[in-house]
Amino acid sequence: MLDATIWLGASVGRLLGDLGADVAKLETPDGTADRRRGYPLPGGTSAWWAFSEAGKRGIVLDPHEEDCADRPVDLLAEARVLITSEGPALRRRGLAPEAIRARYPGLVHVSVSLHGLDGPYADRPVLVGGRHRTPVGR
Repeated sequence: MLDATIWLGASVGRLLGDLGADVAKLETPDGTADRRRGYPLPGGTSAWWAFSEAGKRGIVLDPHEEDCADRPVDLLAEARVLITSEGPALRRRGLAPEAIRARYPGLVHVSVSLHGLDGPYADRPVLVGGRHRTPVGR
């Protein structure tokens, strides 16, 4: 199982890992914003990150390396389940849900999105300036 989530999506991977799934977390070399969210523990990571990422293996992808562009695709070929939480970011990388389904028909894709994959708020970021963002108004 490949976990490419931030914020609340990470708890889905944690829950499935607690139930016995082998979960691998994708991160950049500086980690996700979740590492710095909330109360810091000794060593600098946050209590939220320690909770939501417990029991997961880590896979680091540096977007500045030349061969990084193909790595997520290679990892998807080996995975049975993909958990995501950022629809617009995946679309920008050519990994929209439709493209994932077409290329990997046997892959279960779990999308945990604050704003949904379509509709008026779909392209809004979950995090702005490292803070959780929720839609307000119309």
